[in-house]
Amino acid sequence: MSALNQKVLFTTHVGSPGGAEIKMLELLNAVEQREVLLFEKGSLFDTIKAKGVPVIVEDLNKGFRQYKREGSTLSALKVIPSLFKASVSAIRHARNYEIIVCMSQKSFVVFALSKVIHRKKIVWFMNDIVSSEHFSGFSRTVIKSLARVFADTVVLNSKSSLHEWQAAGMHSKREVVIYSGVNTTRPKPSEDTSDIDKIKEWQGNAPLIGMFGRITHWKGQHVFIEALSKLPNHKAIVVGGTHFEDDSYASSLAERAAQLKLSNQIKFVGHRANIFDYIDICDTIVHCSVLPEPFGRVIVEAMLMEKIVIATAAGGATEIVKDEESGYLYPPGDAEELARKIKVALANPSRQTMQRSAKRRAEELFSSDKMCQDFQQLLSSV
Repeated sequence: MSALNQKVLFTTHVGSPGGAEIKMLELLNAVEQREVLLFEKGSLFDTIKAKGVPVIVEDLNKGFRQYKREGSTLSALKVIPSLFKASVSAIRHARNYEIIVCMSQKSFVVFALSKVIHRKKIVWFMNDIVSSEHFSGFSRTVIKSLARVFADTVVLNSKSSLHEWQAAGMHSKREVVIYSGVNTTRPKPSEDTSDIDKIKEWQGNAPLIGMFGRITHWKGQHVFIEALSKLPNHKAIVVGGTHFEDDSYASSLAERAAQLKLSNQIKFVGHRANIFDYIDICDTIVHCSVLPEPFGRVIVEAMLMEKIVIATAAGGATEIVKDEESGYLYPPGDAEELARKIKVALANPSRQTMQRSAKRRAEELFSSDKMCQDFQQLLSSV
């Protein structure tokens, strides 16, 4: 894959890698002349620098970074000084580039508001579903107004996201779907296997089911616990960290597991840097989001490791998993059906065929190479 010779400035408002920033690290490979502008100093700076990509930081105050998309008009007014400072930085850095690629909502707002001066083309990767569950009315109004006027292309990460975007009345000059790509090279196992060894010893001969992702209500860990209560001979691990605002939810999960006498059937592992070690030891993986997700990166990662995934039939997951061919789908929030599908998956006599089908589908449709190729085609037509 040859890199394009256009001058592209990538930007995001965070300093630590999340899903959008992991995607950006792959997209950097598609462009020869590129630079990254961050609005926060963090580990992402060192990661980008290690790739040999020029990176600069305009560190803004916490008020700008901590404004949430669920925020009100009043809270937005408080960040105006920081927004002005960011816009001045955007104008200064944009002058040397032809295309600005915004990887977050806040970075898009900054470059959109300053476009009347820098006049560069803007490609915005919109990585979330625009809905009332995720965005306040004020935030949706701002996004709608700015995208219509200033976004040359909005990139959605699934057809489901595009549908929700349009259903919310959002418009820009052009909208395209580019699936989030995952590196297909199997990660090397961690040298320290002590935690994995303990889980295997605890597992014994029982089937092991894994769930991965941030501990928060809409991710549906509570649904998984209810399903597990109907599977007495199975064990489960929940891998993922908790943000401060979700501490009470995390506590409620432990309490519910105790009420259902599942304490010896489930382990809450917490955040782990290398989740692939944990995916590898699982017999099957579940995805339990009670709200539609725009994509579902961990689903693809598990499929690439030849794991059967049982995912909710909503959002981007329905485009990743082909029901009963490369995995299984079930109605969101239906613990009874989730438990039944887990039994079906583990007892499937064609299990290995399905696992190979899952890996093949992930490689063909959701690889980082495919994403970069689609991105190059997009840039050539902006």
